[in-house]
Amino acid sequence: MDTRPRQPTTASTHALTVAGSPGTRARRRTLTALILLCLCATLVVAPADDVTRAAVPGTTYYVAPGGSDGNDCLSSGTPCLTIGGALAKTAAGDTVAVGAGTYHERLSVAHDLTITGAGAGATVVDGSGAVTGTLLSVGPSVAATVAALTLQRGHAGEGDGGGVTTGGRLTLADSVVRDNTGGAAGGIYQYGGTMTLTRSVVDGNSGDVGGVDTSYGALTLISSTVSGNSGGTGGIGVDNATLTLTSSTVGGNDGTGIQNGGATTLINSTVSANIGIGLDNLVSAALYNSTVGGNSKVGVFSEGSGPVTLAGTIVGDNIGPDCSGPLTSQGYNLLGSAAGCAGLREGVDGDRVGVDPRLGPLQDNGGPTMTQAPGPGSPAIDGGNPAGCTDNSGRPLTADGRGGSRPDAVNNRCDIGAVEIQAPPSGAAAPLPGAPPPGDTPTASAAPPSAVATVTTTASRVLPHATPATPATPRPRATAVRPPPPSLTLHPGASAVASGDTLVIRLTTVARARVHITLQATATAEVMSGSGKNRRRTTRRVVLYQATLNGTADARGGYEGRLRIGYRPAKPVRAALVATARTARGESTRTATVTIEPPRPRRRT
Repeated sequence: MDTRPRQPTTASTHALTVAGSPGTRARRRTLTALILLCLCATLVVAPADDVTRAAVPGTTYYVAPGGSDGNDCLSSGTPCLTIGGALAKTAAGDTVAVGAGTYHERLSVAHDLTITGAGAGATVVDGSGAVTGTLLSVGPSVAATVAALTLQRGHAGEGDGGGVTTGGRLTLADSVVRDNTGGAAGGIYQYGGTMTLTRSVVDGNSGDVGGVDTSYGALTLISSTVSGNSGGTGGIGVDNATLTLTSSTVGGNDGTGIQNGGATTLINSTVSANIGIGLDNLVSAALYNSTVGGNSKVGVFSEGSGPVTLAGTIVGDNIGPDCSGPLTSQGYNLLGSAAGCAGLREGVDGDRVGVDPRLGPLQDNGGPTMTQAPGPGSPAIDGGNPAGCTDNSGRPLTADGRGGSRPDAVNNRCDIGAVEIQAPPSGAAAPLPGAPPPGDTPTASAAPPSAVATVTTTASRVLPHATPATPATPRPRATAVRPPPPSLTLHPGASAVASGDTLVIRLTTVARARVHITLQATATAEVMSGSGKNRRRTTRRVVLYQATLNGTADARGGYEGRLRIGYRPAKPVRAALVATARTARGESTRTATVTIEPPRPRRRT
């Protein structure tokens, strides 16, 4: 009978110290390792039903109408009901995929993650009703990406933006921020960190700064639009911060376009048709192949500690003076009038001064944003640096603000301003001003749209949504078929509209199509042009107000949108109201003569 003590064989005895020979201790260590290995294997192969399922970093959570925040939200079949419910389940590095629908809630992002919608026209975060406060809040040191959705009708108090408040690192892509109000900014308030807007629209917001206010941060706009906002600064306010605009447009805002209290750089960008100063510079600004025109007051007002530097830039065709204060030239600029400013002289460093740039209106000339294209005979065409146009880092500009090639392939010399006019091949007809880019050229066999626009006053409006830019593919230009003009009427019996009235525009085309509508109010006014002894008073048509609308007609060709009259006259002004509807199949325009009246007084309740 074996009377030797038995060796421990259970896991609970592995920590015991037992005397024995070195060989025995080695066998014990081997046995211990084998038992632990078996235990680990058992845990690995345990059925999923026997353990608690936990999300791993990089998990995607789903949100859709009809879901439940009690779901695990880990598939499109078991979604959350609210975006906030999904955010509560996330960890750093996760993604929240939000389905089409309207969500009445506020979003707070406390750690790094991504929120993606089904498209700016499909996924909407709406602050109307009982929801108060900024719609999207991103905390300091948080890196977040928000894409393909709309943030609208947020109402925030002092120190916040109605649509977005961020102090972190936020990227907003293919999205819309519209119809919000806030104490710090109507649309977006950035109080540090970095923020990048790509192919996005900030429109129809109101506050002390209507569109975007950045303080002590870095703000970058790429192929984006800030338009239709209202405030003391209508478009973008910069306070001890840096602002970089590339292929972007700040236009049609009620108030100063850009109030610069920091370091601002514009590349291939447009500042146009703002009801106020275009660019008000308090510190330092530099413009590279950009266009500043059609603003109701000074185009470029340089009143700060540093001058405004211009390179290959158009400043002209503003309703007020084109410039005021010191300017610095890096060559090949076009200045409509030098009255009130200094630093550029005709013929020096390739600059043209005191000449008409012959700019077209702010409109869809192709590309992701509205632009002002130089018309036929403009000295801006092929007037750029023969050595090539460059950005602020000296890198060659190979594309203009629309994404078209720069310089054009025929003349091999870039144009002045944000738009490069593409010269036709030898023997081909030149494109008409405002014509769509080659990729959107109407064909002779395409059926023209039958457009009917009805304008009435209402209390609400629909604003543009962002769509990714489609690079133009050069191809032979066919003869466009001009469709019949739309029927444009005001509400029954009215020949006058008041500032703030909303116009409902209905368009009918032949089938589903992308629709672009421009509403422009113009009037005859006396303006000063030329410089020095050649300065004179002339009468010409000026743009009082301009708004744009983008959308998609339904399968039957129907589309309805709303635009607000944002021009605020001190007394009634007789104006021409021009509605232009454009699809890939053609264009329709109708003009109506109206009187734009001052805002109607609000009724006291």
